[in-house]
This record gives sequence, structure tokens and C-alpha cells, in this order.
Amino acid sequence: MPGTELDESLIADISAVEKLTSLSDISRLLHDTLAKERGLEAELDQLLHRRGELEKGLLDLHAGSRETLEVVKAEAESLANSVKRTSNLSERVSRKVRELDTAQSRINGTLESIDYIVNRTNAVDGVQQALQTEDYEAAAQYVSTLLQSEDKYGKVHQDSSIKQSEQQSRILAEAQQELKKVVQAQLEEAVCKQEHDTVVRFVRLYAPLRMKDEGVHAFTEYVRNLIAERAREEYSALVESTGHSDNDTDFISALTGLFKDIATAVEENHDLLLTNFGATFLVEFTLGLQAECDVQGSRIVQRYIDHKKLQRLMKDISGFTASQRMEPGQPVTSIDPKQVAGHLEEMLSLAKSSEQYKQYMMGSMQDAMTPAPLDPHLEKRFHSGQFSVTIRELIAYYIAMEEFFMEQSVDKAISIDEWTGETLSSSMVDDVFYILRMCSCRALDTANLQALTAVLGQLNTLLASNLAQALDQRWKAGCNKLLKSLGAALGEAGLPSSGPSPTSHAAQHAAVLNNSDMASMYVQKLRSELEGSSSQMFPSASQHQRIKSVLTDLSKTASDLRHITSKALDHVANGLMPQLRPILDEVAQVQYELSDAEYAANEVEDTWVQSLLGRLGAYLNTLQPLLTPANYEQLVSLLLEKVIDRLDATMRLKRFNQLGGLQLDRDVRILTSTLADITQQAVRDHFARLSQMATILSLESVSEFLDYWGDSSTISWRFGEAQVREILQQRTDFLQDEIVALPLYIQ
Repeated sequence: MPGTELDESLIADISAVEKLTSLSDISRLLHDTLAKERGLEAELDQLLHRRGELEKGLLDLHAGSRETLEVVKAEAESLANSVKRTSNLSERVSRKVRELDTAQSRINGTLESIDYIVNRTNAVDGVQQALQTEDYEAAAQYVSTLLQSEDKYGKVHQDSSIKQSEQQSRILAEAQQELKKVVQAQLEEAVCKQEHDTVVRFVRLYAPLRMKDEGVHAFTEYVRNLIAERAREEYSALVESTGHSDNDTDFISALTGLFKDIATAVEENHDLLLTNFGATFLVEFTLGLQAECDVQGSRIVQRYIDHKKLQRLMKDISGFTASQRMEPGQPVTSIDPKQVAGHLEEMLSLAKSSEQYKQYMMGSMQDAMTPAPLDPHLEKRFHSGQFSVTIRELIAYYIAMEEFFMEQSVDKAISIDEWTGETLSSSMVDDVFYILRMCSCRALDTANLQALTAVLGQLNTLLASNLAQALDQRWKAGCNKLLKSLGAALGEAGLPSSGPSPTSHAAQHAAVLNNSDMASMYVQKLRSELEGSSSQMFPSASQHQRIKSVLTDLSKTASDLRHITSKALDHVANGLMPQLRPILDEVAQVQYELSDAEYAANEVEDTWVQSLLGRLGAYLNTLQPLLTPANYEQLVSLLLEKVIDRLDATMRLKRFNQLGGLQLDRDVRILTSTLADITQQAVRDHFARLSQMATILSLESVSEFLDYWGDSSTISWRFGEAQVREILQQRTDFLQDEIVALPLYIQ
């Protein structure tokens, strides 16, 4: 607060005065105080001079405000009177509107009563006349019209003649009950005589009589009996045929005929039920026919299972020990795979037609309920019947037998493996993948997710174990025989030998290397095909994800097969190195401290480079037509790595002058350009270290290297700072002090 601040300031000034001890300080403070006092007096004088002006302005403001307030008061009173008059007018208008609304409601009620009385009178007369003439459709329509009137206007509409009203109501009730009895009796008679048109005629009458549940139930039972009668005839013929000959028994046609009868019944009666009873009752009708399918369809499938003795066959399959079943090359012969294949094709047809039937029925119910989704409870009712249980049992038999068939067929293909000379691989690879592709496509055709994932899992197991194990066991012996055949074909000098060429034997042994490469390629191709086909068969995201998780294992299997190929090719590359060792040993004796004459002579004479290229070319040209393109390129890469590593180690032990460095650069260029013609890969990358080494060794001076070093250099150096100094030290004419002082740290 201002007063409090002033008191505190005064107390502070007094405290300061009490502390003064010098006369000059006291005089200075006195003068300052007097100056402030004179300033305050001047401000007070100015305020007193303005007092008159302020008082005059206040009087003028008071006089003007009074006149303005009087005007505002008059206008406000006028506005209040206007609002009051408008309110009174609105109240009178509102009262008139309420009176008119009440009158209109009474008129509408009177009209409704009249309409009800007229409809009731017409219904009484019309129903009696229609019953006398047996025009049941018209009678039902009269009853429906009256019931609709009661729903719309209510049942309590009494006219002036209460007695007449009660009499009409009694007559109508009696006529309605009589009509219901007639319709029910006529429908039962038509059902017994199987007069379909008459059945449809009287079923339609259940809807206007408010008997939809009874009507749909009666019609469903009628259609079910028709389907059941025909199905029993088919089943009897089926049972009779199974007693004579297995080949004459056509379970597929019997089951397909049942599906066709049910689907036709749903399709032909779709409009009848949807128009007269609604979508809900159409779905109930469909579920009712599915109940008949549960009875008749499960009988047919169970008869097939019993007739084919699948349960006993499953016991025989399960009786084999794991070692007998999983040992490649030792197929089980007590069960004929051809017989199993026949059963698989039959089970496929049964499962496929069943799945197509289910999809049609589910689609029919979903279309009926569109745009609303189908109630999950109704869908569960459809899939929980006995027929679905029997089909799941059949699928279980199919899965076990398909797995057995695949395993036995794959082991058989491995055991009879042979090389025909027409392909780069042996028969094992093509046969195995033909079998697996056939089985996987068969599993896909079942349109059953459980069957597909189980078969794909077994397929991957066979590839990862049986086939991979067979390939892994055979590659080493095949590679050794291949190397031996190459030695016989080319001789010790690496040139074609005289006499019969054993390249056919080399091609046979090379097929062992190609098998794993072809198998890896086939696995990826099979995975791609299955993923594309399954995405169309199973569009659901959850289903597709489940299939994809199984197919992912195939990619790992393909990688494992490529690893076998890499091991085999590395073994071949190691086996070829002894054939190149004499030339590489010769390189160790070559001098690179050259005179001008020696450098010029090397330009026209053959050196170790031509010898190495000749030997390499002979082996690679012989191997190229025997290997798959991928295997050939990988072998070239492995062999070049081993040769270049040997050359790199040899060159790091030599001494050079500048001409020697130029000679090394020439040798590397010849190697690079020549080898580039025999392979599709970038050979220059393999020789990058040797090429950079030649660049360093061919410099004019130590300091010249800085032109190639640093951030501005276009060369991606494969050597570090220490390695560069070591290479520079190989130059006999470079001083050690200059090499040590070279500022390489800038990179």
C-alpha cells in the first residue's frame, strides 16, 4: 500500500540521518530535502489551478446524462408495450392452433374408426364368401388386411352398434380359425401326394395368417423328406454296388448328387421364402436342409471310410517305426503307394466338393442377410453338424495318408536316382519336386486350411531332412570323382589328353553338385507358386498369414541347400588348386627388379600369366557346360579368391623397382581382361587389391602417392595406412625415412 511504503521510506530516511556524522553530508541532505519540498509544492499548485475546470466538466456531464436517460426510459417503455402486445397475440394464435390440432386428431381418429369398421365389414363379408368359393388366397388376404388394420389402429374401435361389432369380431375369429384348419389340412394332403405346386400354394398362405414359423417349418420338412427319399435311394444303390465291385462304386457322384439336390432346393425356393417370409426364415430353411445333409452326407462319407478300410490302413501306416519311415532310400513296400494315391484322389474329390458346397450355402445365407452380417451363432450352427465332423475325420485320414505317400515316394525317388545325360542334374531332383508339387497342389485343391498347412509342413520336413541328407551324403564322393575325371580329361599339363574323352563321366559326377543348386532353385519356385495360389484360395488375412508362416520355412530350407552347394563347390575349388600350384610356385621365383631390357622382353614373351590363364581356362572351359550357370559362376568366384590370395601373399614377399611395379600392373591387367571373358561377374573386384598394389609399386616417388590418397581420391583403397607403408617398403629405391614421414593420417 502507498501509505505503508511511505512510512517505510520515512523510517529508512530517519535511520540514514541518524547515521550521518559529517557536517557536509548533513548539509547536502538538507539541500536535497528542500529541493524535493519545492517540487511537491509546485505540483500541488498545478492541481489546484485545474480544480475549476474539473468541476465545470462534471456539471456539464451531469446535465447531459439526465436528458439522455429520460429519452432511453421513454423508448424502453415503448418497447415493453410492443412486446406485451406481441405476446398476447402469440398466445391467442397458439390457443387457436391447439384447438385446430385437437380437432384434426379427433377427425383422424374418426376416419381411422371408419376405415377400421369398413375393413372389418369387408373382411367379414369377403372371408365368408371366399371360404364358400374355396378362394383361400382371397380369404387369407382379407384376414391379413384386418390384422394389419388392428396393428395400425388398435383393436378397440367401437362403432355405434356395439352388438354388430361383437358379432363381426366373432364371425371373423371363427372364419380365421376355419381358414387355418383348411390351409393346414390342404398342405398336409398336398405333402402326402407330393404335389409341389399345391404345397407352394398353401405354404404362401401361412404368411398372411401370421403363421410364418409353422409355414417355414412345414415346408422345410417337406423339402427335407424329398431330399432324404432320393438320398436313401442313392445310398441303397451305393451299398449294393460296394458289395459287388470296388471299381463300380462312385461315392463322389452320390455325395455330389446330394449337394446338388440341396443347392437346387435353396435356389428354386429362394424368392418364395424371401418374399413371403423374409431373410431370417430363408436362413432357417437353409439350416434345415443342412441338417438333412448332416444325416445323409455323413452316411455317404462314413460308408466310403468303411468301404475303403481307411481306419485299418491308418493303423498299418502308424505301425511303422520312425526309423523305418524316416530312413532315405528304404521305402516301405507292404503298402502300395499307388493304392494310397488312388485313395488320395478320391478323398480330394470328396473334400473339394464338400468345401464348394459349404461355400455356396454360406454365401446363400450371407446374401439373404445382406447388408447385415450373418450372425456368428448361425454360422456356428452350420459348421457344427455331423457332416462337418465326418469331413474333418476324412481330412485327418487324408493328411496322414498324404504325408505317408510323400515320404515313401520321395524315398523311392532318392533310391532310384540316376543320371540320364540329358540334364545337368540327376533324376532325383526332378522326381522329388514333381511329387512334392503334385501333393501340395492336391492339398491346396482340398480348400482346407488344416490339410494345406499340414502337408506343407511335411513337404518342408522331407526337403530339409530326407533330400538334404541325401545331397549332403553324396556331394563329397561326387566332387572327388569329378576332380579325378577332370584330371584324366586334361592331363597333368592341364591340356586335353589324347584318346577317349572322359567328359561324360565328369558330367555325371558334376550332376551331384548341380542337384543341390537345382533343388534350392526349385524350392524357391515352389514357394512362390504356393504363395500365389494360396492367396487366391484363402483371401482372409489370418489364413494367409498362417500359410505364410509355413512357407517361410521353405526359404530356410532353400538356404540350407545352397549351403550344401557352397561346401561342394569350395571342395572342388580346393581340389583344383593343386593343379595350379606348379604355376603359382613358378610365380614365387619370378623377379620384379627389372631392367629396361627385361621389361621390354616380357612384353613380347609369355610369362607366368599366360601359363596360369591357360591352365585356368582349360579347367573352367571344361566345367562350364557341366555345371548350372549359378554353380559355374560361384566356382569361378571361389577359385579366383584362392588364386588371388596366393598371388597376393607371394607378391607381398617380393622386392620391386619401378619397372617391376609397372610389370605387375601389366600382369594384373592381362589377368583381369582375359578372365572377364569367361565369367559374368565383375572380375575387377577380385583383383582390386593386386591392382592397387601395382599402382603403389609403380610410383615415381614416395610423395607421389599422396596424389592418390585422401578424401579427394577416386580410389576406394583396400589397404590401411600400415599396409601402404609396407608395400612402399617393397620398393628398393624408396628411402625408409621418406616412407615413415609420409603423412597418411589425413585419410
